[in-house]
Amino acid sequence: MDGKWLLEKRIYRSDALNALTPADLEEFARLGVRTVVDLRDARESDGAPDLIDPTAVRYERIPIFEDRLFERDFAKFPSLAALYQLIMDEHVHQLVRVMEILAEASEKPVLVHCTAGKDRTGLVVALLHATVGLTRERILEDYGASEKILGGRFEQRLRDLYRQIAVPPEILGDAPRHAPPSYLASTLEDMCSRGGSVREFLANKGFGASKQDQLVRNLTEQVTAQSAAV
Repeated sequence: MDGKWLLEKRIYRSDALNALTPADLEEFARLGVRTVVDLRDARESDGAPDLIDPTAVRYERIPIFEDRLFERDFAKFPSLAALYQLIMDEHVHQLVRVMEILAEASEKPVLVHCTAGKDRTGLVVALLHATVGLTRERILEDYGASEKILGGRFEQRLRDLYRQIAVPPEILGDAPRHAPPSYLASTLEDMCSRGGSVREFLANKGFGASKQDQLVRNLTEQVTAQSAAV
């Protein structure tokens, strides 16, 4: 990263915050999160609202699918790979809106979440990491880390949540058990084929150099001889 380190405890990615316990709320307060970015559609956020005080943080809802995800025929619901392609084809401007908020707010801790915390949120965090200079290998490794918690109780909670918002959990397929880095890799390659690099692609879509540099300043620090020796 050109002599820089990525700052820790500045960007958090999460699944939905609708089932937080008192202990979870205490941990949330301890983390010092000042901005929450909710990527869910209205059907998700209205049916399973976050259990945090919206007056205590800057709360931004930027629905990646622009509240149209569940308008389609559930019997023909897109696969996970197709949803990534749908974002690329129709909703990149929403990604840009999120990146602009992250550039503005990331001097203090920010939490980004969707429903599962791995696809919409995973893509946003991957773009953030690409912008600040992480290698493709590191980006895919971070994205794939979600696999450690998928399946089991997580899968059951996600399927229960979909029932709660009157969406057939069958449309999830095996998505609650997997976070395939290949999907993200294909999306990043698509961006590079359209723009030259992820940074150039985002710049062409409106997230320009000044905002990108602001994100780098907020999320990285220069490596010094003293810090490198720690």
